[in-house]
Amino acid sequence: MRIAFFTDAHNADLAPRMRKESYTQDLIDKQEIILKKTKKYDLIICGGDVFHSKRSERISYRLSNKLLEIYREFPKLLIVVGNHDLEGSDVFGERPIGLFAKLPNCNVILSGIQTYDDCIFVCVGGGEFFKNEEIVGLLKKYSKETMSKGFPVSAVVHAPLTSLSFNEYPFEIIPFKDVTKLFPFFMIGHLHDYQICNERIAAPGGLSRGVLNFDLNMERRVGFISIDLVDGIFKSTFEEIKVKPYGEVFKMEKKISEVKTKEAIESFSGFVSSLDIPKAMDAEKLIEHISKMDLDDKIKIKAVSILKNL
Repeated sequence: MRIAFFTDAHNADLAPRMRKESYTQDLIDKQEIILKKTKKYDLIICGGDVFHSKRSERISYRLSNKLLEIYREFPKLLIVVGNHDLEGSDVFGERPIGLFAKLPNCNVILSGIQTYDDCIFVCVGGGEFFKNEEIVGLLKKYSKETMSKGFPVSAVVHAPLTSLSFNEYPFEIIPFKDVTKLFPFFMIGHLHDYQICNERIAAPGGLSRGVLNFDLNMERRVGFISIDLVDGIFKSTFEEIKVKPYGEVFKMEKKISEVKTKEAIESFSGFVSSLDIPKAMDAEKLIEHISKMDLDDKIKIKAVSILKNL
């Protein structure tokens, strides 16, 4: 059995913050590449966040139809719902993700157990749906229900993750070394920079290369993970997709400006907090005190200007 796993496409009509206008087409191109590469696979699994917005009025018919054209051509398709796809106890039909549930080749699931060719997939969505305790509780419950059946089992999790460490799984409740005792293999979504591919974990990272802000590693690889089930063991390989340099994807000028502004604010805040100023000093004496200090002229001018306007 051959499986492809990708996650966090965050399709949208309008480019999210810090992204250039080519965002929508860039993502469609990536998903079309995955389709071409996986035509002969047995199963495609999407780890969630198909859309960036869960609100129907923010997703155009044009975008929805284009995605449906791509996804209906996949072989068997399993989508585990992400936090951007649904909110609370929504039903699929009320959100854009509900369109995919109508495809004959596709199962959309929030949490539960799916079986394909005698291989079991334990699915747990993420985001606002479950607290970390509930996620761990579901994984323990599904482990008891599946691990005794004698079939290969993999967990597919789109869940709130709280650490970027690869050595321990980012659940607040119990570390990954304990969680991995529940299942032999994990497919993980949600964190765009949580990227690892080995005999226990398949985490390709977000297909969208960051959405609301920059990735921690803007130059990381982008792609999906190909998984072969051989003699009951999951063997995974990262399949890279060539993408544009990050300078052609992100609004670098705006980001640089924000960084400079943040650095200036932090520098000035640090300066103000470090001042050794007598408590009884009034505003006029304080201005005089700062003006005489051995400081950068721009900082002194800014400090005096603020004090004069108080």
